[in-house]
Amino acid sequence: MAYDGRCSTNLWRGAGVGLLAGIAGAYAMDLFQAFLGGLSSGGGSRQENSGQQPASSEPATVKAADAIAGRILSRPLEQSEKEPAGQAMHYAMGAVTGAIYGVIADALPQAGIGAGLPLGAAVWAIADEGAVPALNLSKQFCEYPASSHISALLSHLVYGVTTDGVRRLIQ
Repeated sequence: MAYDGRCSTNLWRGAGVGLLAGIAGAYAMDLFQAFLGGLSSGGGSRQENSGQQPASSEPATVKAADAIAGRILSRPLEQSEKEPAGQAMHYAMGAVTGAIYGVIADALPQAGIGAGLPLGAAVWAIADEGAVPALNLSKQFCEYPASSHISALLSHLVYGVTTDGVRRLIQ
């Protein structure tokens, strides 16, 4: 289909549908990570609430939420605030990524090829393997075993497939 110069997509509808789908994808990712955690006997996984497990004992999502809270609230998060803030960060990332995907997939249907697998792989590569270590929210890529990268990739593929599937269902 050739581009005729007219915008045939509804930006806000695509973003809203994608946002909801991204939240569903983040939830599915949480469930999958809990399943993987149940399979492993006591850890070794760096994946927790999205993002690589940082050098400290806090998940990357908590470290990111704490950094944002420091700027907005002018104070670090209290211990009791950290887990819910980390979860909120995980779902916010899922929602924003889903909204962006919703807009792109609505405007360019070819973006939906692969049933969300390319989306999950891209989020894993860009965010989990790239941005999270670059922002010092985790150790560097080479400091984790291959199994850790594989479980993170699988978790993000679950996110992508779920996000794409829910987006298609509600669009």
